[in-house]
Amino acid sequence: MIPQLSSSSDQHFFDHEDWRPNAAQAKSIALWLSDKHRIIALEGGWGCGKTTLLPMLMQANHDFRPGQDGLILSPTMGQGTRTISKECARLLMPTGWTYHHSYLGQPAPHWLSPMKNGKQTKVWFMSWNRPSTRHTSANSLEGPSVSYIIADECNMYGSDEPFKAALGRIRDGNPPKLMLLGKPSFGCIWRKFSADRGGYEFQVSSRVNFQNLGDTDAWLSTMSRREILENIDCNPQPPEGGIFDMFMPEFFPAGNLAPRDWQPQAFQKHYVSFDFGVKNPAAVVLAHDEELDAYVVWSEFSGSDCSVFEMCDGLKTGFPQWGIPGIWPGYRHDRPHGVMPITAAYGDRAGRGRRDDGVLSCSMDDVLTPPGAGGLGLRVGYTDDREKIDVNAGIRLLWSLIETNDKKRRLLCSFPLWQMGRSHEGRSFARSINEYRWARGHVDRPDKTNGADHHMDALRYFAVNALWPRDRAVSFPAAAFRGNAMRTSRTRNTPGLDR
Repeated sequence: MIPQLSSSSDQHFFDHEDWRPNAAQAKSIALWLSDKHRIIALEGGWGCGKTTLLPMLMQANHDFRPGQDGLILSPTMGQGTRTISKECARLLMPTGWTYHHSYLGQPAPHWLSPMKNGKQTKVWFMSWNRPSTRHTSANSLEGPSVSYIIADECNMYGSDEPFKAALGRIRDGNPPKLMLLGKPSFGCIWRKFSADRGGYEFQVSSRVNFQNLGDTDAWLSTMSRREILENIDCNPQPPEGGIFDMFMPEFFPAGNLAPRDWQPQAFQKHYVSFDFGVKNPAAVVLAHDEELDAYVVWSEFSGSDCSVFEMCDGLKTGFPQWGIPGIWPGYRHDRPHGVMPITAAYGDRAGRGRRDDGVLSCSMDDVLTPPGAGGLGLRVGYTDDREKIDVNAGIRLLWSLIETNDKKRRLLCSFPLWQMGRSHEGRSFARSINEYRWARGHVDRPDKTNGADHHMDALRYFAVNALWPRDRAVSFPAAAFRGNAMRTSRTRNTPGLDR
């Protein structure tokens, strides 16, 4: 249940002229007071009101849950005492809160609430790093149990270890809460941490708080377009200098993100493309959207030391927690509800066979295995054409899709997949398309050391096999016709896809 946040004598802080939450702060407070989510992750732009939100949450928690102690975690103690305490002093002292440097004779900075229903609330201030250093404290977060923790500036921690430690400290309260706050970052670790544990994640643009930021036009005039996209609109930009740096993470038609509400539809043509590999297989799933005149990457797979069957199972499952459905061969009549039908599959000719633990296994045959037996029931198309096999030719074709000569965007990524992949610590389509770079000292040889090549190779196999001029042949392995897995005749040619 979410308590109502209307002004009342019981919520005196909303009556104070300084306690006027913007839309994002009001949403955060409502989520905080709800018993639905244990973890909440907020990624907010500059000046969106994250720092002011902290004392608001402290006061709201005390008003509704008096006596439940909390903890504010900062990367450094200086940040906590200088920045956060300044806002706490401005907003909490007029309501009766007091600041204390010690507790029971020991250094222990904390804020102490006024009495409510015979109870007082303490909110401790701690740092993840040792005071005046950037080094993690061996005893960080040790101390009294609390009912909630708010971790500030999560983009500065570098790993999810502080958040794991924080969860271990939340032992009291009904319900125990962990709030993660941070600035926009391309690899948003804390959002992934929340998503993996069933939390609630959302982004907040600085524009939600523009009415409180003075002359915003003058402010924006000092920023580059990239800074505005990243730090104002909360749309982190990829590292510069990559092979596909023309890929713009802005919504279509200005950029290569499909419209925010775009979802794959069963009536569309869908394609899956594989980069087979014993160690690091990868796959991408695309839809042809005729209205947008574009191909949208909307699902993926990345694995390590996994079989082709495991990859197929992952693709059939999808990512339900991100609203990304699974896939199924389009010719079959037993497709589960909500699963997208696949029109064709593509891959590298090397997938005709691979050596795995000394046993020769055909990856393409594995994909052909019916979905009930571990595969996808799809034959994988590939090319023997020397021109199409050339890596740089495939890269040039992708360039022409990412941004055409007339500035149109014909290769897009769905927003849920982008958000998921951007938050992913490992390999993903979103991270790969931005980290795909030329090898050091070369302008014609992609770097294969950072793992970004796997997704990009899968994407390239789709492009050269499906979108090359129609008069070129696409071959299929002769061994791919077992039983009645595909109701097609043996052929070495397949028509080109919609252009």
